[in-house]
Amino acid sequence: CVMILLFFFPALGEKLTAMTLVIPCVRICILLNVILPLALTCRVNRMLSALESMHLPFFLFLPMAVIIRFIPTFSNDIQQVWEALKIRGVRPSVANFLRHPVMMMRLLVAPVIFRSLKTAEQLGIAAELKGISAQTKGQAPMESTWSNHDTLVVSVAVITLVLAFSYQIFVG
Repeated sequence: CVMILLFFFPALGEKLTAMTLVIPCVRICILLNVILPLALTCRVNRMLSALESMHLPFFLFLPMAVIIRFIPTFSNDIQQVWEALKIRGVRPSVANFLRHPVMMMRLLVAPVIFRSLKTAEQLGIAAELKGISAQTKGQAPMESTWSNHDTLVVSVAVITLVLAFSYQIFVG
């Protein structure tokens, strides 16, 4: 892909290094490590309450909640399409993708896209039925209590941050 990119934009070759290619991938991995556990373990009402209690603007916290809620539903959709292929007798493998790319795209990608559109529509309808719209902010935020576990987690995070900065300053 980089060679194709350099063919069309040769000026990128001067700035293109291994680090410039790795950094976006590392950032995406970090975001996935933060968002996936949240998406797979947190309930939507609790997440909305937490985001609302942070006094974020409505146009920020509602899309974030819908996106995070979409992740487990999307993975479930992919699993159902995968199982439907197995029921039809199609073995989804790398060899089949290389031998019959158009057929595999038709059998795998098209159903995933249509299921995603259907899921997105259902999530929007569910948000409207729960009373979440631009005029109302949803339920009142739940009262949160600070526990010893929260203190421990924040302390470990702060200590890790201080150690990382110290290491960066003294070792470089």
